[in-house]
Amino acid sequence: MVDRTEPTRLVLVRHGEADCNVAKRFGGPLGCTGLSAKGREQVERLRDRLRRTEELADTTALYASTLPRAIETGQILNEAIGHLELVTDERVCELHPGEADNMTFVDYTSTFFAEGSGRWRDDPSVRTAPGGESWTGFLDRVEGALIDLTDRHAGGTVVVACHGGVVDASMLRFLQMDEQYRAARFITENSSLTEWTRRGDRWRLVRYNDAAHLQA
Repeated sequence: MVDRTEPTRLVLVRHGEADCNVAKRFGGPLGCTGLSAKGREQVERLRDRLRRTEELADTTALYASTLPRAIETGQILNEAIGHLELVTDERVCELHPGEADNMTFVDYTSTFFAEGSGRWRDDPSVRTAPGGESWTGFLDRVEGALIDLTDRHAGGTVVVACHGGVVDASMLRFLQMDEQYRAARFITENSSLTEWTRRGDRWRLVRYNDAAHLQA
């Protein structure tokens, strides 16, 4: 039997450049202080594009992670989407850094690599740092969140202001690539759009890393 139900659209928007990105530090609840001036401009350019193209005019739900850079991104987007309620959801945050939060990447390497925690990029079961999250745990969290949000708004369009790692997780899990996570490296631009459609348990990638608004 042909499934004639309307698919659910899921649009993941990576936040604009953040102050913690510029400082090369882990931006968890302590380290994230919001978007940089460049990051706000990037998201404003996306907002202006959305006003012009109306490509997300049918948005039925707007979410953001609980981190300031994602909330700011969602607030700016909402000016074009239609002033919906912006709902925050911790499940679409970046990988939880634990005690590495607010540390520079250089300090993280010297502090935690010697203790073995730095191996989390090579061993998916290893936590980023004490109190942090493993890569496998992160993928499980994000996959569960995105399935839940699309279940909750079935047949609609869900926009999520989130993080590069969340986009990576969607690619690895929905394209069933997580066994090759060491070889799969994604470069997701700030303020870019990654869009999926879901019908039942089938996911279709419509576009990845669409940042045309950043071109001159």
